[in-house]
Order: sequence, then C-alpha cells, then structure tokens
Amino acid sequence: MTSAAGPWTSALRLVLKKDGAEVPLWPLLPLGSPPARLALGSDELGAAAWWVTPEVTASIAPGEYTLDSVLDTTGSPEGWQGIALSEPVSIAVAAEPAALDPGLEAEKALSFARFRAWEGAFAAALSLVDSLLAKQPSNPDALWFRAEVLELSLDEAGALEAYEAALEALEALEAADPGGAEPPALLIRRFEELQERVVLGGGQDEPRFRRGDSNADGQVNISDPVTTLGYLFLGTPGALPCEKSADADDTGKLGLTDAVYVLLFLFSGGPPPAAPFESCGFDATEDGLACAGEGPCG
Repeated sequence: MTSAAGPWTSALRLVLKKDGAEVPLWPLLPLGSPPARLALGSDELGAAAWWVTPEVTASIAPGEYTLDSVLDTTGSPEGWQGIALSEPVSIAVAAEPAALDPGLEAEKALSFARFRAWEGAFAAALSLVDSLLAKQPSNPDALWFRAEVLELSLDEAGALEAYEAALEALEALEAADPGGAEPPALLIRRFEELQERVVLGGGQDEPRFRRGDSNADGQVNISDPVTTLGYLFLGTPGALPCEKSADADDTGKLGLTDAVYVLLFLFSGGPPPAAPFESCGFDATEDGLACAGEGPCG
C-alpha cells in the first residue's frame, strides 16, 4: 500500500468534528518517519501515531469531539486502491479549574515534564519538575520522575540521590499513615540496580541499553516497532544498533511479537517492555543477542 506522494500515511485523512460539525484539525506532530510503502498481511501490521503537544492541548475549546480516520489510496500508483473508514473516537475536553489543588497541580506539571522527556528535551523536563519540587519538595512522584530523567541524561550520581529522596519521601508518608501503601517495588529495584552500578561498580563490562528503543534514538515511540519490522522482514536497516533493545518481551529472540509488544504498550495500554526500559541499564537475562553498547546508552 502506498500514497499518491510521500509516506503511506499521506493517504490518511483525519476528520475532527464538534457537535456533529467538522472543525479544523488540531496541529499534530507525527511520531517517527513512516516508510513510503506499507505491506499488510496476517503477520504484518501498520500503525501511525501523532502527538498533540501540551501547548495545543491547552488551547482546545472545551466540548465533545469525535475523530474519524479516512484511508484513501485511490490515487496511489501501486498496491491496494480503495477507501476505508475507521470507527469514530470520542474525545471529551474540559476547561482547567481556576485553581488547582496540589494533586492536580502535580499531575499537570508531571504530564508536561513527561512529554518533554518523551521528545528528548531532558533539560526542559528537569526544569518543569524542579519548579514543581520548589512548591512540593517532598512529592515522591516528582522526585522519582526527576531520578528517571537524570538517569536518562546519564547523570547517575544525581539520579541515585533523587531515588534516595523519593524513597525517603515515601517512607515518611508510610510513617505518617502506617496503613498506606509501601514504596513501589519498581522504585526500590531501580534504586538498587543504580546503586550497584554507581557504588559497587557492578556490570561495567556489559553493554547498557534501553529495551524497546530499537533505533537507539533515546526514545520509545512508533519508529521503534517500525525499525524492528523493517529489520526482520525488509532487510532495512541491515543491522540494529542493539538487538537487545529490540527484544521488547525479553525472550532472547527477535520476532514479530517484539514489534507487536511495543505497539500494544504505546497504543492499547499494554505492559511496558521488560527492564531495562525506563532508563539505560543492563540485561539481567543471558541470551545471544548482540549489543554494541553505543548510542544514547553508550
């Protein structure tokens, strides 16, 4: 399947409606670089995704919206030609309250910060989370996220300090409310793994990588399963920067299931890739997959 010009996603048209009437589509940022051709089959699938930035989201008028997708390849020079319609998606947009309580204030700040980190703007993400911590210095979620961003930025000493602060904040909450939740096991495990690397020097001879980041650009998005599928079935690229990164389900083998695993995580609420995923780390399981340890985790 192709489009008349450009990547195959050029054959897609998104239609936004409010109260039944078509309205201008919100500005969208495409995720990744879709190929010109898309091959679909019983074992092959395609996906297209876009971002709506926080700034654009804040400017959207409140109301009830529907979003439809139209795939039109009637003008394509080759491949399947026809028109296919998607099921409409309902979107409810509400105005932000005039005053945010601490919980909503933290949720908003962290949502903005996570978006910046997702696009690789780690300095901007840290600035946002530090502004939140200036108001809520013991917010464990903010401290935890700060640690993750510092680890992604390869500031392992700073990340270790932030993980410790997040654990201390959670322990203080638990002491104040003995019936409350204990510190998450994931946070404790991340802290202990980083502590082993920084303090004890463990695993220094092994390559560091981030699972799910098949193209080694420092992000996990739609371009990664596309890279995995291209490597497996099209021979493009001819080699992966780190095969371990593409092994999303940590089976020790590369296959279609790895690309599907990441797609389900990104778009269907599926589980995240196996550790190390939140940041660069080492493989806890032995396999024969190659990894040069270069790129953002090198």
